[in-house]
Amino acid sequence: PEVSLLLLNDPEFSRDEVILCEGGTDWLAATIANDLAAIECRVPPAWVLGCIGASNAASVVTAFAPAIQGRTLRLWLDRAAAGERSVVAAVAAARQVGARSVRRYRPTTKDVAGDLQTAGTS
Repeated sequence: PEVSLLLLNDPEFSRDEVILCEGGTDWLAATIANDLAAIECRVPPAWVLGCIGASNAASVVTAFAPAIQGRTLRLWLDRAAAGERSVVAAVAAARQVGARSVRRYRPTTKDVAGDLQTAGTS
């Protein structure tokens, strides 16, 4: 229930999306990229969640169910084997908590942060 308090009048929910990425570095890179897009391109920001280890992605989805319910969940998990295996469980968890849709970001490298650093906000 406390997570639902984050939803009230929070500008980060104006885009109606939640991003889930793997690892602290990827979380930081995704947060910065979203902030820059909001400032420079006037794109409404999205809330970014991070999980330590791809195998925890489904648990994070479940823990933040009130924030994900009815929204699009964008999975930014690394392209490594662990990230690929965790996508199925994270998608199932997102459907179970009532996500409107789930989109999979596929980095061109095995590391999302590396992609975000080289791509900027595009």
